[in-house]
Amino acid sequence: MRPHPLAGFFTVDPDAILGAQDRLAAEDEPARARVVRPGLAPFVAGLRAPPEGLWSEAYFGPEDARDPAAWGVALLPQAMLHPGLVPAIAAALGLRTTEVRAVAEMRAWIDAEGRIRTPPGHPGVDASLETTLVDWPPYPFDETLRRLEAACDPAYHERLATLYAELGIDAKAIAQDDKSWEAEAYANTGPNALQVALTARGGSEVAARLMVLRVPVPPVNERPLERRPGGVWVAGARSESITALLVATVRLGQLIQYEAPANVIAYHVLVVQRALAAMLAAWGSGEAPEPELAVSLACLAGDGPNDGPEWQLPASHADLAAPTGLAFVDARRAVLGTATTTFEIDLVTGAVRDWWRSAGMVIQTCFDGHVLYSGGWQYACFELARGRWRGGELPAWVPCVFEELQEVSFLIETATGRRHRLAALGDYPVELLVTPCLRYLAAHDKHGSGGVYRHDGEMQMPTYLRLGEPPVMWPEGQLRAPTEAEVRRLRDTAWAYAGLNALVLCEARDAWRRVQDQAVVEGTRALLGLPFAVTAAAFDRAGREVLVASQSELWHLALDPEPRLRARFDLQPLQAMLLGPPGRSRPRVDALNAALCRHGTLVAVAEADADELAQLNAASAFDHPRLLGRRRARRLVAHAQAAERARKLPRLWPRR
Repeated sequence: MRPHPLAGFFTVDPDAILGAQDRLAAEDEPARARVVRPGLAPFVAGLRAPPEGLWSEAYFGPEDARDPAAWGVALLPQAMLHPGLVPAIAAALGLRTTEVRAVAEMRAWIDAEGRIRTPPGHPGVDASLETTLVDWPPYPFDETLRRLEAACDPAYHERLATLYAELGIDAKAIAQDDKSWEAEAYANTGPNALQVALTARGGSEVAARLMVLRVPVPPVNERPLERRPGGVWVAGARSESITALLVATVRLGQLIQYEAPANVIAYHVLVVQRALAAMLAAWGSGEAPEPELAVSLACLAGDGPNDGPEWQLPASHADLAAPTGLAFVDARRAVLGTATTTFEIDLVTGAVRDWWRSAGMVIQTCFDGHVLYSGGWQYACFELARGRWRGGELPAWVPCVFEELQEVSFLIETATGRRHRLAALGDYPVELLVTPCLRYLAAHDKHGSGGVYRHDGEMQMPTYLRLGEPPVMWPEGQLRAPTEAEVRRLRDTAWAYAGLNALVLCEARDAWRRVQDQAVVEGTRALLGLPFAVTAAAFDRAGREVLVASQSELWHLALDPEPRLRARFDLQPLQAMLLGPPGRSRPRVDALNAALCRHGTLVAVAEADADELAQLNAASAFDHPRLLGRRRARRLVAHAQAAERARKLPRLWPRR
């Protein structure tokens, strides 16, 4: 790093760190006017950087002429501990360095006499335990212990005492603990407790100098972007570490402002403290914190389809039968999913090869003879060869799973158990899209925030980019620009819907391809528009072909060397299996939905017992139960008996 007064912050030299602290506190420091906030990297050429982000042209100079001396500053909502100042703080408070770290990490607290305290049964701050006060006592991860607890076996307590003894924990003291220490402990732990103690010992100036409230942000030249496949540029390790700190800082500030529960705030204080240590380590100052590891991945696998309706219920018959997911099985087979059922289709003949229940599940991709689904933010697998849902742990080829902790979503690498926070994503993902190669995914939370991520959590690019108006692929296979009248009609109908339906890394062209906003896109260029509202889409693994579906048709397109329509299929036979004959005799959508969640298609419903159908709950899991009843059940069976099994999807184009 180029010599600069603020560069001392990124060293382990206490004098250099304090010099940087003094410089940041000076009123004439230019960096103080450049308050850096979270902002996505310029992932794609031509994408402008946010005005207050890490690549702000106003702060750090224009993209083609960065100022090598331009520093910024990040403001923290409360004081944090710089690892390089631990010895100085320990000397000021008359404590050992291990005690200072234990208080900062919320494993111990400072009492009214300035002594370090730990909870009853704790082996002391020199032990290797990382359990915080909020989580005390720890729950050791042990399969035998879990099995005994699930069985309510009295041997559970003996096993727990044995595990505690191995950790140096006094099980008897924990059993007798009345939690009277908690109020004092929670109020006097964490970095803020160190600041209070320093203020009491040496005054506010000493505390402000030894604790960190401002973090310098180095010039862009010191943290260049790094190229990734697909023509995108990512933040890189140094900038990514600052981004993680900024994101954690903003979230902590919001939680403090909204007076979140104490345990939630405490957790996010630790997140900021760890992010600060990780940032310094990325710049070569100190050691990085140990990676956060998931305790067990088995509980993060989905259970398969629902037996009853979930929120949100389909609003209409059309929504109940509309495609919700697609995936290539191989060059000539695909799977198409609806709200309740999945169909296997031959892309050459249109034959419907098989079907199975999949209520509440959304198709993500096919891999190694399995269909990978997501139910909310959990994955589940269906084995095509055996025609059954796979129970227990996910296959080893699933590279990552999701976990929600303290209202924050994490991506967990299944190979290592490492937990990663996803930039730009708050809460847990409500929308997931996995690439056919499984190495990347797109995720969005309930607020619409998110992006495209690598399986180790590194953000690759935002999902929504402005596009021009492309030529349209028309039902007759003609690719041409729409007329003004056609544009107005499409904007009022099909193009009124927006969203991301599929994505793939096309390695042959080193570009990302997406089905987005009713268009097939490569990078920032739309290859072709579609004259209908897309409800589902999927690329093949090479990114050379794409399937797109509307409520009524399935299209198979080739993209290279030029876009062309290979086939159109009519989905009416599938709709007939799900909805039965049209007309006034068709049961209401809630009754059909309940029956299809349990049986998959009306062909199976026709064989069901009316008394069993009468006990189906037609309401969602979030509403009061509403049983179908015998009268509606008999009507449903009579309607289902008129439904026919779909053998083949009619080919609409090109006609044979």
